[in-house]
Amino acid sequence: RQGYFEKALGLLSAAANSDSVPIDWRLVEAYVLESQGENSAAMALYQEASRQEDALWQAKLLAIEARRRIEPDWDPTKSIQEVMRADILTPAAFAECSLVLGDHALNQGKLPEARRWLEYAISSGLDGPDVLLRLALAQRGPGGDPVKAKSALEKVVSIDAGNADAWNALAELQHRFGDLSAARVSIESSIAI
Repeated sequence: RQGYFEKALGLLSAAANSDSVPIDWRLVEAYVLESQGENSAAMALYQEASRQEDALWQAKLLAIEARRRIEPDWDPTKSIQEVMRADILTPAAFAECSLVLGDHALNQGKLPEARRWLEYAISSGLDGPDVLLRLALAQRGPGGDPVKAKSALEKVVSIDAGNADAWNALAELQHRFGDLSAARVSIESSIAI
């Protein structure tokens, strides 16, 4: 999605030559089509791949995520629950399903539900800076834990110092805690990006 098509083609070529990685080429074509802005054609391929009898949970989640991008108001909960019930739920599958549900709840402003699902995702192994940032945003709201939010944001900026959103959110919390000098440093870090 960032335009690194040569790198993507190299990875796909390596995967195509491997017997250990089965590839549904519809998913690859859908990814390329979506990257080129052909959302309807991409969505049709994602859905076709996800409906195959031997479709893996990853293909189903790709179709769900594509639909969320194309239809931002669509509620993925029922589809995610079907994935969770239909497949043998590995920790990776549970983490990814939890992330989708956490994102949806966060977008809907359902912060307690978002915190719950995002914490499940993190405890299941998805603990990258993007997930920590989402959890911190959910923690800032009513009923959240601002100390946990601050800790998560500090971890995010230590891992990804170029994340302006994390610096801004951290500055807001530092200001709320009365640490104006730290808030200023955070805002300056954000501006420098």
